[in-house]
Amino acid sequence: MPTRKDGKNKKRGLYFFTRRYALLFSFCPMVVAMFVLFNDIGDSFTNRLGPIAYGQEQLKIRKKMATKMKALIGFGSMKDDELLISATTIVNAMTGNTNFPAPTPDLADVQLLLDDFGSKLATARKRGSPEDTAIKEESIPALVSALQKLGYYVNAVADGHLSTLLSSGFPTNAPSTSSLPPSMVLNVRLSDTAQSGQMRLDFAKQAKVLVYEYCYRKVESPEAPWSDRLTTSSSRNNIIAPLEPGQYYEVRVRAVNTKGAGDWSQTARFLVR
Repeated sequence: MPTRKDGKNKKRGLYFFTRRYALLFSFCPMVVAMFVLFNDIGDSFTNRLGPIAYGQEQLKIRKKMATKMKALIGFGSMKDDELLISATTIVNAMTGNTNFPAPTPDLADVQLLLDDFGSKLATARKRGSPEDTAIKEESIPALVSALQKLGYYVNAVADGHLSTLLSSGFPTNAPSTSSLPPSMVLNVRLSDTAQSGQMRLDFAKQAKVLVYEYCYRKVESPEAPWSDRLTTSSSRNNIIAPLEPGQYYEVRVRAVNTKGAGDWSQTARFLVR
């Protein structure tokens, strides 16, 4: 049978049990509060470091993406018209260019190769025989090689300076600033010159244009075919000759940029003296 002493022991055990757990539960709010406090401190520390870490990551990305500006020399993959326009633009831009005082190879040699290619291209288009086409194709490697060597010289002199590179007429790896072909050339004008059998061509200048193309023909019936396309980097003082005095001629012009050629202009007509 349970004794009085056993009853006292049970009460004493219950007392200590209740006190122990009461003490434990009294610490719970404190533990929870400390957990929340440290969690908030950790979040605050992380949030403060976040922009710094993000900025450092962006800096790493920018350094990886940073590319030295250079002239592009992939002329071997260009189509005939593109090669002709690019080479003409480069020779015109580098002639008398003080940024490049000693071009290698000499611009006169590049011009000879360009004239040779242009002449053979015109012949191949006019006659279209397999022989003429083969002769035209054989003239391309020498011109491409000369342009590539000239590109090496331009890159060595410019050393990544974009404005200097752009002054050379070479295409560059800079982001394109134009997403569309040029608009139609406006205000095409023909006028007399000091010599007979010539006329002067002027038109409105356009921004961000690589080169202009123009062609002409005598006004007669039936209509004569247009001449071969000629190129110029200037919108003023383009002399067209030789022409037959006493005859009317008409001219059309279009602009070309990195996205292609624009529409032909309205024709302008002139009586040659």
